Amino acid sequence: MLRREQDGEWRTIGNTGGRPLGLRADGAGGVWIADSIRGLLHLSGAGEMTVVATDIAGSPLNL
Repeated sequence: MLRREQDGEWRTIGNTGGRPLGLRADGAGGVWIADSIRGLLHLSGAGEMTVVATDIAGSPLNL
């Protein structure tokens, strides 16, 4: 994942290790990510990637 800085340069901020389909900033410096391979992820403002969910009630997320 890349972020465009104010100076116009692109900076790598994370890698899901999967296939991200959608992103949503959380307002606290983090990003929520829907990934077709890994599920629902959260990238913190500090750069820590966390898998939040891979299934719901035992059924895999089909993203």
